Amino acid sequence: MQYQQMFADPSAVPVLRESPNLATNSGLAEEGINRLLNACRAGRGNAGLLYEALVYAKPEDLGGDIIQEFFTRCRESQVLILSQIAWATAEAERSRQTTWSSVLTIEERLLKELLAANEELVEALRMYDDSERVANEAEVHEQLLEPRTEDFAATHNESALVSRIFLVGDPGHSGLVSASAAVKILAGSGLPTSTLAKVWDIADENKNGGLDRRGVGIAVRLIGYAQEGTPVNKALCCKRAIRQALEECPSSHSVAPSWSSRSY
Repeated sequence: MQYQQMFADPSAVPVLRESPNLATNSGLAEEGINRLLNACRAGRGNAGLLYEALVYAKPEDLGGDIIQEFFTRCRESQVLILSQIAWATAEAERSRQTTWSSVLTIEERLLKELLAANEELVEALRMYDDSERVANEAEVHEQLLEPRTEDFAATHNESALVSRIFLVGDPGHSGLVSASAAVKILAGSGLPTSTLAKVWDIADENKNGGLDRRGVGIAVRLIGYAQEGTPVNKALCCKRAIRQALEECPSSHSVAPSWSSRSY
């Protein structure tokens, strides 16, 4: 069964915004009341579907099509039902004045159903809001725990190596090692292209196609860990450095010096 078929469409229910004349047009009024009773049942059904979906939902599920459709249907049902409560209240009071029976009139029954359906919709929508709040808080918490390259600080040895790399990679003293120069220099580490691509993705913080001194420093540290067999990831930027040493000092005649690394 398609999820769409599980809903009664509130938009198909005519909205009664003014009290009908029950004395002269009772048939029309009763038809409208019965349709509103059906709308109440549809609203409660929508509330139940949203509630059940949220019970088993993960934070990442909230933005999915199914829950969003349930949520939208609940909102539509609530708008319709709320728009009728004042009218239904007046009609229930009027009908009570014209009967001596203890049995609920159809108008009183309608008011009772409208209030009950609205209560269930409010609870389901509140649960959605609570779930959304928890999901947002979890996302913020995850972001706070995520390693940040902003916490990177180059060691003395790393800074010295960065300076030597800039002698080769930035002959024009622009403050950036171009992508083409960086590729040649980093390739001297002997690491696979896929690993160097990960290093570049993390080190190129500004995504401007070049590395400043900070970016080269991050790359130097990540390459040191990669040469020790550690998978490259952003968290390594904040960990104890691995010391790299160039086998040959870079010069204007060599843009691809070979690397070695050792921990300290």
